[in-house]
Amino acid sequence: MAKPEPSDASVSPWRSVVLLLLVVGPLVAAALFWPKDGLRLAGIHWELPNPETFVYGDSIEYVDLEAQAEKERQDSIRMSSLFGLKDSLDAYQALCDSHPARIYLPKSRKDLLFGLFDRWKLLESGEDSSLQVRIMHYGDSQIEGDRISNELRRGLQTRFGGLGPGLLPLEQPIGSATVAQGLEGKTLRYILWGSNPEFRAEHRRYGPMLSLGVIDSSLVVWRASKGYDAPYSADRFSRIRILLGQNDSSGVVRLVCSTGGGAKEISAGPGPDMLRWDLSGAAQSAELSFENVQGLEVLGISLESRRGVVVDNLGMRGCSGTIFSQADANQNRRLFSMLDPDLIMLAFGGNIMPYLTDDQIKDRYVGQLLSQISYLQSIAPEVPILFIGPSDMSTLKEGKRVSFPLLASLRNALRDSMLAHGVAYFDQISAMGGLQSMPSWVEAEPALAVSDYIHFTRLGAQKMGEMITEALLREYTLYLLKQRMLKERDEAIEEFEVHY
Repeated sequence: MAKPEPSDASVSPWRSVVLLLLVVGPLVAAALFWPKDGLRLAGIHWELPNPETFVYGDSIEYVDLEAQAEKERQDSIRMSSLFGLKDSLDAYQALCDSHPARIYLPKSRKDLLFGLFDRWKLLESGEDSSLQVRIMHYGDSQIEGDRISNELRRGLQTRFGGLGPGLLPLEQPIGSATVAQGLEGKTLRYILWGSNPEFRAEHRRYGPMLSLGVIDSSLVVWRASKGYDAPYSADRFSRIRILLGQNDSSGVVRLVCSTGGGAKEISAGPGPDMLRWDLSGAAQSAELSFENVQGLEVLGISLESRRGVVVDNLGMRGCSGTIFSQADANQNRRLFSMLDPDLIMLAFGGNIMPYLTDDQIKDRYVGQLLSQISYLQSIAPEVPILFIGPSDMSTLKEGKRVSFPLLASLRNALRDSMLAHGVAYFDQISAMGGLQSMPSWVEAEPALAVSDYIHFTRLGAQKMGEMITEALLREYTLYLLKQRMLKERDEAIEEFEVHY
């Protein structure tokens, strides 16, 4: 049987390839130069596929709905926790604002204490081994003998660390439960408060304690040791600093202490100056000998620590708080810079009450206090001030104990004026329970106030010190909540931006 002849319709593989190239080649070539967005010709929009699609495949990634749902769920959890923190912040803010023992802050300076709190936070974190935070607590007889300040110091040093009672005068006429002081040799004492002109110096170099001691013999020995009721942290110290004013002669100041000491030479000069001893460990007593420095002005001796909180008790019996500006501003500007305080507390107003008979006297007194605020803000412009208003005080009216007639008016005027001048305010009257609370403090068992219906007992002063400390710590907790919320908000926003 004969084989069939090949048909003309049969196509060889090579002819198929050539035919494909002739048809597809021009299209691919056209597509290489064709605009990616297409071309409009004769009213028709023409598009050609991109050749890269054939080479690399389709590069579009479609949404994974399950992964997207999981992402949205995680975002919701993150944001819910943030809103939960804000709810906690709002609730805590409301608690602080409604608390009877609260700190009022200026409307325009709600962050007034943040600088102090920044440093407390550093102390808690342990990041800075040489950070000292100093609080200078000025006040009248309610705080003398280290009352109220002692509780503030105890609470803050327990929380943030620190040692020592802080600034002490060369001569201490008022006994203190925290420190026992002794003095040998002849000295002169000058103070800015009180009515006795014998205690006034012929100059204005009173320093930050508004008092000074002058060495008046060839040898004066100053001693300090633990008091009968000193908290653990305040009954010891690891650094001693002496603030010096004018000096008329050259001599030596010698320290004898169980953990350090030595002599430091000083020369005649106008001052101010400072001597410092950093001890190798904590000590509970010290002896300072002032040798051949007759005429030397001693403006304060600070028993403290290099790190942690220091609280100075600067009580001035009979003072109404209107004397700060009588001290030399240039000298105090330099001395405050040396001490570098983080908070100034002023507790005044009680001594004016018996003389407050009308609104005119009240307004004049408030104006005098505001001039002292201006003075302090001029010599220490970066240091916040907390004014502690008067406590409740009672007088007799028709045989009954009632709050002084203008006490509420004075409290309101002080609070409003201080806030308007950038000063925080703590209301002792409210903290005690309000007007007419002093009789309850007197009659409490054990008594919180004495029978003059003006002054606290030691237990009452302790209670007030605790309330002031707790008020500061509540504001610190509020600060920490705000810092945490801001941090988590920023982290949530950053995480959101990364994913979207």
